[in-house]
This record gives sequence, C-alpha cells and structure tokens, in this order.
Amino acid sequence: HITSLEDLKNLEIPVTPANQGAGQAAMGEQAPGMTSQSGLGNAAAGQEQASQATQAIELPTVKLSEIADINLVGKAESISRTNGKEAIGIQIVKATDANTVDVAKEVEAELSEFEDDIKGLDIVYTLDQATPIEESV
Repeated sequence: HITSLEDLKNLEIPVTPANQGAGQAAMGEQAPGMTSQSGLGNAAAGQEQASQATQAIELPTVKLSEIADINLVGKAESISRTNGKEAIGIQIVKATDANTVDVAKEVEAELSEFEDDIKGLDIVYTLDQATPIEESV
C-alpha cells in the first residue's frame, strides 16, 4: 500500500531490457543460468533445468524517485481558463471620478512591464471598456 510520499518515492518499478522481452531468450539462445546437456543420460540435470525455466525470472528494479520528480503540491480548488489555457483572472475597477481611457492606458502600461519582466507571461484582455469609448470619439 502506498500511504505516503516516501512510499511513492521508494516504489520499485521493474526494468525490462529494450532489446528482449521480459526474460525470454532469443531463438536458439539459452536462458541465463541454463547449461546445455549432451545426450539423454543426465535426467536429474534435465529436471533442474525445467524447474529453473518455469520459475519467474526476477527483473531488475529502479526506485520511482530515480526516474521521476515526485513532490507534494497544493491541490487547486478551482481552475480558471482563458483561451483554453490555465489563467489567473484579474478585474480592475476604476474610481467613479476617474477617466476610463486614462485608467485603461495606465493599466496597460504597467502590465506591459510585467510581461517584459516575467518570462512566459501572456496578458490577455477580455474586457477593455476604454476601446468602445476611444472608437466613439
């Protein structure tokens, strides 16, 4: 049972060779640990070989933490998306006596600095009340 982060990190994952199936010998080759027998004289050795062949072949293992980054992260309570991508939504409301166009221009100037400073940040305006005002003037 996996009940902790440590249990998950220490989980042993079987490793199979890329060039062969799990423990199967190629045509004409002997399985590891098998010896060839000439003739039919040694029945006991033949029985031992048959017993070894039917036993499960142990595969090497690797800890999951050796092949993956495993971290405990906070659970998102909700996800906001814009244009299909995870997003953070911000609503900016101007004071009643402020000019809508002036506030929008100042906000755009400030946000463009963030976009320049933060790699991968993409700012999308979903509602800009200044646009229809500017178009009507």
